[in-house]
Amino acid sequence: MQSRLFSGDILPFLFHDSANTAFYMAVDALKAMQDSPAIGPTQYGIPAVNMWFLTVESVISTLYKIVLDDSKSSGAVKQTQKLLDKVEQIDAYISGGKATSSQMRLKLAEFATFRNTLFHDLTGVKRPTYSHTAFAVKAEKMNQVDLMQAIIVAINTFRYYRGAIHNIDLLPKVFISAQFDAIDVLTEEVLFPAFSEILASRQMVTDLKLELSTESLGFELDIGARMLIRHDGPTFPEHKPTNPAIVHRLFANARTRRPIDPAVFKVPDYSAKAR
Repeated sequence: MQSRLFSGDILPFLFHDSANTAFYMAVDALKAMQDSPAIGPTQYGIPAVNMWFLTVESVISTLYKIVLDDSKSSGAVKQTQKLLDKVEQIDAYISGGKATSSQMRLKLAEFATFRNTLFHDLTGVKRPTYSHTAFAVKAEKMNQVDLMQAIIVAINTFRYYRGAIHNIDLLPKVFISAQFDAIDVLTEEVLFPAFSEILASRQMVTDLKLELSTESLGFELDIGARMLIRHDGPTFPEHKPTNPAIVHRLFANARTRRPIDPAVFKVPDYSAKAR
């Protein structure tokens, strides 16, 4: 993004990349859920939750840099490193102090608590309560419901701020079939129905409502900004047959060396003489 701010520099939208990674990690997580004999986080669940949170942090940080730079002369915005403090500063500055506490902010706070419990290993240290979301109180027991809840909170945050800068749509766009579409559109078209269908195939349901909010900040900042999108490379990659993945071959060989005994249920060996 280019504007009268940043002394002529260009502000990159790093959340574009993290949003694409988050979306496709969710696709992988749902594929793993379908293939797994048990309901649980799978190898993609926890990393996917973190990537959705990182995308939220990136969107908020991008907005915060804009707001902070715009307010330097008046000192209207305080320097802070905390995500929720940034949110409060952004809302207050863009709205001129008229924005009140939102459902988005309440749910984002609970998302931050859940994510920090997982990634700072606070399990057992405290048991948080969730009044506005369906996150697992025991984060170590998380499953795909928690991932879907993380996605809902993240996208509602994106939608809340999508019109915060005049004449620019801040909603992340996801790559699909050599083009891009809005992350909320593809989530409602792909992720939500996939999750529901996988649950139905197992005769399972969830109380989590797979719905997105229409809540928005309702104010915008006019900084004379415009988007710059540079073309780099071919319009469409030339198709070339791919070789079988080396890592898949080695992983298959490793599985062959460890045949399944249907009569034995094995657990990790953490004894001192395990090896």
